Amino acid sequence: MNRTLFEKVWSEHVIVTSPQGEDLLYVDFNLINEGQSFLAFDQLRKEGRRARRPQQHLAVTDHYLPTVNRSLGPAGISNPEIRRVVEMLDENAAELALPHIGWHHRDQGIAHVIAPELGFAPAGEGHTVLCRHEPCQPCTLHGRESCPKGHFRCMRLITPEQVREALRV
Repeated sequence: MNRTLFEKVWSEHVIVTSPQGEDLLYVDFNLINEGQSFLAFDQLRKEGRRARRPQQHLAVTDHYLPTVNRSLGPAGISNPEIRRVVEMLDENAAELALPHIGWHHRDQGIAHVIAPELGFAPAGEGHTVLCRHEPCQPCTLHGRESCPKGHFRCMRLITPEQVREALRV
């Protein structure tokens, strides 16, 4: 049976499949932002789980930080729902003892930029990160039971040719 790259990688990382058909995956490094991560933290609590290897996670507050009124801390975020999302990442990272680059951390910046700069993710020669960009992004598998659109095109539609081409660059 021919399998997509996504299916091959997915199957190699399945730890166990629940009776309901949900897969628990092994992820060797998890870059977390405040966007939807609270859903994943809530699910961990519901299932009585903790982060197995806290040092293999990095929580970065970057998506909802304002460019003005930063000196006010979270109070500088005028939208109370957004402010609460930022506060929840602080609380969740502390509860699970996850490394966290928050609001006033000296290294605070865009997660996908600072993670390689700080040595948390591969960067530079010999490392390639490949992701299809879809109109429904940004989203994440972390914290969701399924793709919000139900298709996982951002991963399923990466072809072996695209992988080969990315590795040639």
